[in-house]
Amino acid sequence: MSKETIVPGIGIGGLKDKYDIKILICYLLHTIQTPLSRDQLNYVFQDDQIVNYFSFCDALAELLETNHIQTKRQCNQEVFELNALGVETAKQLYQSLPTSLRDRVVTTAMKLLANIKNEKENEVIIKPYKNGYLVKCTIHEINFDLMSYEVFVPDLLQAEKIKVKFQEKPSKIYQGLIQLLLDD
Repeated sequence: MSKETIVPGIGIGGLKDKYDIKILICYLLHTIQTPLSRDQLNYVFQDDQIVNYFSFCDALAELLETNHIQTKRQCNQEVFELNALGVETAKQLYQSLPTSLRDRVVTTAMKLLANIKNEKENEVIIKPYKNGYLVKCTIHEINFDLMSYEVFVPDLLQAEKIKVKFQEKPSKIYQGLIQLLLDD
């Protein structure tokens, strides 16, 4: 009976081999077609315990050194995108990874990107104000703000709860407010 080596930060079905981790990074960036920051990439791989943090950092550094990926500035942060060699690696070697693993990282990345988009379109700013906090919630459309309101709350816990609820259901809040204002 063989014992599998347990590596901290890696769940069942996760990767230990740095070569496979590099292929998975290339595959992910190629599949989602969106540059990601180091923190975003790390989140994708750590959220579901796909790889160990240190192995992830080593693999990312090696991909930079070997010119599989490059960095660029986007929205005031450094993001990673594939070079031609990284695209070729993703296309040629992705099948060496389990389909379930590939699907897990893509699903996690897509959820992350959806949350980022949601936060951009549905902005919440919390500012300390006198004996509490002002919470400003805004739904942005392409050329204008669809809705914007400010509410005062006595503590940060309530402010954070409003932020979470607003970002979870902005359209429902908008529809409910319109209905309340138009109701006879």
